[in-house]
Amino acid sequence: MTLNKTLIAKIDNKHEPSTFKEASKHECWMEAMKVEYDALMKNQTWDLVPYLNEKNVIDNKWIYKV
Repeated sequence: MTLNKTLIAKIDNKHEPSTFKEASKHECWMEAMKVEYDALMKNQTWDLVPYLNEKNVIDNKWIYKV
């Protein structure tokens, strides 16, 4: 079974959190976010940078869907 199928099997699809605070209470969502973050870092498609008022920074948002 692939990692994605394993994560999806753990997630209760009756409950899709609407906020990080809500998702952070569930180990399966935390694990899914870690896998996603690690992939972004490995592929060098994303950098965490400090927010500066004089710069146009594109933000990121977690969306919790099964």
